[in-house]
Amino acid sequence: MKKGLALSAAALVGAFGVVGWEMPASAQDNNMLRVGVYSKAPTRGNPYGGGGVPSIYWWDPLFDGLTRVNGEGKTVPWLAQSWSLVDNTTWRFVLRRDAEFSNGAKVNADAVVGHFQWALSEEGRATSGGRELRPIASVTKVDEWTVELKTLAPFPLLPGTMQRAYILEPKALADLKIAGYTQNPVTSGAYRVGRWTDTEAEFVAFEKSWRPAKIRTLRYVELPEAASRLQAIVSKQIDLAVLVSPDDIDPVKRAGQTVHVFPSPNIMNIAFFTKDFSDAYSGKGTPFADKRVRMAANLAFDRKAIVDGLMGGVTQPANQPSNPRAFGFNKGVQNYAYDPNRAKALLAEAGFPNGFKAIIEFIPGAIPRDTEIYAHIGEQLNKVGIQADVRQTPFATWLPQYLNGTWKSQASGFSAFVDPHMDSSRPFLNFSCLTPNAMVCIDSVMPLVRAQEQEMDPMKREKILQDIMKIWHDEAITTPILYGVDVYAATPRLKNFEYWNRVLLWEKMTLEGS
Repeated sequence: MKKGLALSAAALVGAFGVVGWEMPASAQDNNMLRVGVYSKAPTRGNPYGGGGVPSIYWWDPLFDGLTRVNGEGKTVPWLAQSWSLVDNTTWRFVLRRDAEFSNGAKVNADAVVGHFQWALSEEGRATSGGRELRPIASVTKVDEWTVELKTLAPFPLLPGTMQRAYILEPKALADLKIAGYTQNPVTSGAYRVGRWTDTEAEFVAFEKSWRPAKIRTLRYVELPEAASRLQAIVSKQIDLAVLVSPDDIDPVKRAGQTVHVFPSPNIMNIAFFTKDFSDAYSGKGTPFADKRVRMAANLAFDRKAIVDGLMGGVTQPANQPSNPRAFGFNKGVQNYAYDPNRAKALLAEAGFPNGFKAIIEFIPGAIPRDTEIYAHIGEQLNKVGIQADVRQTPFATWLPQYLNGTWKSQASGFSAFVDPHMDSSRPFLNFSCLTPNAMVCIDSVMPLVRAQEQEMDPMKREKILQDIMKIWHDEAITTPILYGVDVYAATPRLKNFEYWNRVLLWEKMTLEGS
């Protein structure tokens, strides 16, 4: 058994360091699901302030988009019951008629149009979520339950994009402004906000929701360390631990708890910046603008050893910034060899026979055991001459650097995720010249990146994406490490646990005996 699994309740409180960890009486409610998450949502009740994990664990119970992408990668109805392509730049969405907001307002065409008036405004487009809506030119009402979305150019990903275009109640948004909405969100999902502090929250089942919840209350507690979440689930202080380490599977099972393992829609990846944001090289540019240096980084460490040794063999080495279940994944791309001698030779060819220094930041908790993995990769990079200073950076600190290009580092550990669309183009928003203040911008791949954006023929578009994946590998545009895996630990009484590409279907969950 792992050291420390027998900690007392008092020791657990000290180890977690969570304000108010001593459970109030309400926390013992038999119909309350106590959830340990590794990070809070960076902008609380504003679902446009970020994206992906950890935010979706907080936001998906509360907010709805027009669509969802299911576990098979297919876009399915959500607030919209159907949609159709009118022409290459016009999409018509027909809304369901049984949805309303937690303040009693209807989720109808007026609400959707009113929401997009903000989302497409200068303020809305400046947000992290709003940036993904930039292809949309306008949203107009056809009738009470039908809207049309026009795009600036053909945009094949629009239906999947609507998953994270969470619809906000426009009158409340106008009254509260986005700052007020952040603190007191009006929601349409299975849950509404009961209370929300800096480190924890309680969401209460919304009785009039179109997707009614079976569990009355979700109680979230922020537990940043994987060890803390492990201890909490083993000691039954929580009912669900979001993302535990693969090597903790056996201890969880020995404690009588249940483990759920899913291949996740993200790829553990390092983006070595092609731009010298911090002027660390005295205006000479970053070494990673040179393909040989990027390739050296890719050859410097043994991916299979990481997967087998640190991930317990539950996943596979990655060779492209996409996912085997994503549209456009190229099955013909080969894995990178582990060849430190060749890496040293490439650095010497590029003019760095004695290596160079580089700071690598990463957000802890996004991938199981990521702290150990990045530390190991840092050691391997050092051995070939890339003197890596690997640093953990909280998401709340990392996000402004990403949005504003204010990096003090030369690389970032990054989850190249393909959700919500389950499409191989998704990483281009982070790793290409499409993005303002791009971390990685390689001009030679951009014609194909631009072509796939507007290709409406699925077969032609899939071929373009597969070609990009091959070029990406050969040019070492980024450094993919491994395909993500999500491991959740839960009490055995938690039933109907369903996972759609990191979206948990909270409304379907039940607690046995409640």
